Amino acid sequence: MLSPDGTTVIFRSERDGNSEIYLMDADGSNQRRFTNSPSYESFGSITSDMSGVVYDSESVGVSKSYLANPAATGVIALETRSGWHMAQSDISSDGLWRVYASKPEGGAWTLMVDHFVSPLMAIGATGFAASQNNCDWESGVLAYGWSYAWETTHQNQALDWLKSYVNRCLPGKTISHVNDATLAHAALVVYQSDPQPVYLNFAQDMADWLMTTAQRTPDGTLSHMNDGDSVWCDTMLSVPPFLVRMSQVTGDMTYFDEAVDQVLKHADHLQDPGTGLYHHAWSAAQNGYLGPAYWGRGNGWALLGDVAVLSVMTDTHPLRPTLLSIYRDQAAALLPLQDSSGLWHNVVNHTDFYLETSGTALIGYALERGVAEGWLDNAQYLPSVESARLGMWRKILAGGMVTDVMVPTGPLSNDAIYNTLPHSELQLYGQGVGLLFESP
Repeated sequence: MLSPDGTTVIFRSERDGNSEIYLMDADGSNQRRFTNSPSYESFGSITSDMSGVVYDSESVGVSKSYLANPAATGVIALETRSGWHMAQSDISSDGLWRVYASKPEGGAWTLMVDHFVSPLMAIGATGFAASQNNCDWESGVLAYGWSYAWETTHQNQALDWLKSYVNRCLPGKTISHVNDATLAHAALVVYQSDPQPVYLNFAQDMADWLMTTAQRTPDGTLSHMNDGDSVWCDTMLSVPPFLVRMSQVTGDMTYFDEAVDQVLKHADHLQDPGTGLYHHAWSAAQNGYLGPAYWGRGNGWALLGDVAVLSVMTDTHPLRPTLLSIYRDQAAALLPLQDSSGLWHNVVNHTDFYLETSGTALIGYALERGVAEGWLDNAQYLPSVESARLGMWRKILAGGMVTDVMVPTGPLSNDAIYNTLPHSELQLYGQGVGLLFESP
């Protein structure tokens, strides 16, 4: 059976009285075993959002239906029946229902339908449940994930989460920080499906604040702490994606030009010309780094801003070669620093530091977009993307929690401190970037 996106074949192989499920690429290459158990597996099915495999398994009179993510981890037993047979589990095209055949011993087959939640949607649902008291940047990044999941899968649940967040957080919101652009970005996505003036009005207020009120360094770079001095890579997560979408919604290219300018200015201050990697933060007053570390998540934030701009920049734009060079230099620097697990380290050049998933998700997403758009060489970067994707899935629990996400941090003076920061709790932005990378 061919996957919904046409890239993967899922099939069953039977030998010596046992049956296992295998996957391979659509061209017949990269064959790999998906299940490995003494039970007898029936044919499997890949979910419409490419985030899971559903299959039935039978052993000693007990029949079970399972759901696993693409790494064959995060396994959930969807249903267990004794004295019954279940077979041919499949998922509806809208991703909401499991359809399967079932019969009692000696009885007739009956077509059954059950409600279904894919591994991808479980990430979003877990984030939604945890986000109800948060209207800050953490939930704003989660909203990026919902937005991307909505626009790539068209599953209404993702849009419903996004609308709920925007409608809860807009009333009474005072714009005072560049990170408020994450909420404004979400408002624009909602506006594009439900053009109510309240959504566009908030986005316009955000754009006006960025263009006229937000504090900048002497050369015009937005200061992350609104102090006219400090430049953080974190600003790349909030401002360029918002300004790009604002230009698309309003048709005003002034916003796009500002997005380009901020990406280039942040690269000028933060990207190391020798390594291609980004430092955490820079001070205009000191003309030096506030945070010298090559922080993994921060490098991911920078790439997120690059991708937002490059995705809509015309081939003839005079600054496109410059931005492509910035992006490619960073990608080339990150490639050899990837761990064999598929993940990147918390500080990417410290291979003795712990592996961290939010940075991995952002880097993986940016490299994946580069391969898809032709900005990066397929043969060189696609294996890295695939390794990162499976590495991420191994870090996502069956219930949808993205694990090993480092807590929020500002720039730190010593690289070693990053390795002491906790990474055991659920983080809303971890759920968001998990959705961003694992969406098809």
